[in-house]
Amino acid sequence: MTTESKFPTLEFIKSEQLREIIQTKEVGKDYLIIDVRDDDYVGGNIPNCINKPSATIKDSLDSLISDYSHVPQIIFTCGLSRGRGPNSAKTYQDGILSKKNNTSQKIQVLSGEICLQ
Repeated sequence: MTTESKFPTLEFIKSEQLREIIQTKEVGKDYLIIDVRDDDYVGGNIPNCINKPSATIKDSLDSLISDYSHVPQIIFTCGLSRGRGPNSAKTYQDGILSKKNNTSQKIQVLSGEICLQ
């Protein structure tokens, strides 16, 4: 089973697409990257991303939604985006829908390894 079939409602983007977003849009206003790596977050991070360890997503969901539901595009990432990234994105997506907040917000997962060079 592929990641995409496991998480059919999630949209995945490639690092090339993310590179273009970073180069042409304003972080915090147009998009936000949430890196959900835990202890493995140190080193090699995407510029201007925020770190919300996957183990804390459920506990910090209300504040995440409150702080970032106005941002039109949220991109989740982790090491390889096979588990933590998609699971965290799905948790966030479900939270947005349950609160009937910005349901037009684009919630995506970076597909594969981080490679922005």
